[in-house]
Amino acid sequence: SNLLFGKKSYEKYYRFVGGFTDITDSSLEATVKREGNEETNLEIDDLQYICSKNIEDWRYSGEEDRSIMTIFFKGKKIFGNEKPQDDIVNIKWVNIETYDTDDMVEGHRSLFEELKKSLK
Repeated sequence: SNLLFGKKSYEKYYRFVGGFTDITDSSLEATVKREGNEETNLEIDDLQYICSKNIEDWRYSGEEDRSIMTIFFKGKKIFGNEKPQDDIVNIKWVNIETYDTDDMVEGHRSLFEELKKSLK
């Protein structure tokens, strides 16, 4: 299985792409599809819920509790040519079986482990 990661301009490491729900989104699944397209130019479908976790978020660095609830899905590419967009400046495909998380933002490593567990 291959995964697509993104990198933001101000970060050294890669992350799962994603974002916040919008008031106009009809569901979490619609949010996942919209955010995936906004950041990678891909249309995705066949979504599967993996987990939810509190993940530390840099935007709340000045506050005592710096975490936000992350709802994590996986999906399949159904159309498009991947390219970085929005606040993503670089993207790369990796093989889940051989990927070493050394170049992944620390907060997303637990999500990667949950994803690997879901594939067994």
